[in-house]
Amino acid sequence: MKEKSDAKKTNTKSKIKGFPTCLFFFFLLFTVLLLIFLEICDFKTSSAEDKIRNVTSIFTCITASVSLYIASAARKEAINNRIIDRKNDITQNWYNTLIIERHLDAVLMFFDSCVELIGVLKEINANRENISYSDYDEQCKAKVMKPFTMQYTRLQYSLVSDAKIISVELSNKLCELFAEFQDGFATRVDTKNPNYETIKNYITDTQVNMVKLIKEYNTGMMD
Repeated sequence: MKEKSDAKKTNTKSKIKGFPTCLFFFFLLFTVLLLIFLEICDFKTSSAEDKIRNVTSIFTCITASVSLYIASAARKEAINNRIIDRKNDITQNWYNTLIIERHLDAVLMFFDSCVELIGVLKEINANRENISYSDYDEQCKAKVMKPFTMQYTRLQYSLVSDAKIISVELSNKLCELFAEFQDGFATRVDTKNPNYETIKNYITDTQVNMVKLIKEYNTGMMD
């Protein structure tokens, strides 16, 4: 219902905006036809010089009217372009403040921290034979997954929420990337023989994809 209502409002606005143009052309056509009618009525009685003068007057009137309309349309387009540029500048400033300045460093620090957690996991696995499975599992949860979850939740919530102010599409893509990384990280850590280099490469690849997503959206705004 809301979408239909918005569509009706848009159509109404379009009709209202187009009304002055239609009125102008109707007035122009009416004026030309009136002048032609008057010229026809005066054709038999007027001299050749008067006929030429009248035709010239009609042509001048049409040319002046068209020129006036073109100038008005050009001015209107220039104003609309300035409005669009101003809106883009405002959006760009908000993007720089909310996404780049507020979160980019936090994103890089988060993934650096994830790499450090893989180092902690490696240390825990080095002593795996000397501890029970329950102790090993407890250490992995306390020293790896708990810090990861805390940092992940803090960054994911704030970045996705702020991105939604700028673009729902960007927010959704970031949310999907975060969710995929959370599952991927947990799956790779929770194995009997984790491949540490593979996990680090996975972390780095996800970081590149996230920064690339932020960069590409920012580039698209400036195009």
